[in-house]
Amino acid sequence: MDPATTAQLTDQLLAKTTEITAEGVLLLAGAGLLATVGYRISLAIHPYVRCGWCRGRGRDYGEVYRRAFGDCHHCKGTGRKLRLGVRLLHTGRRR
Repeated sequence: MDPATTAQLTDQLLAKTTEITAEGVLLLAGAGLLATVGYRISLAIHPYVRCGWCRGRGRDYGEVYRRAFGDCHHCKGTGRKLRLGVRLLHTGRRR
């Protein structure tokens, strides 16, 4: 093949792949809607995550006396924290 026909084929291929169609837009919107609904359902079912500070134990050990512990001040001793999506969107059940 000569370079001129290769360039023409490349231009034709790029024109077809960069073409935005209504089906493509609807497919992308549907996928986004499905992902959003799935995430909201996930927030409603599992609104809490393990506290990263105490690793879900609910206890915070002392710095000087290593055997002494008290309630974790980040999760107030529950070992759980609300997920970011629940805090931002105010969704999910809170116990």
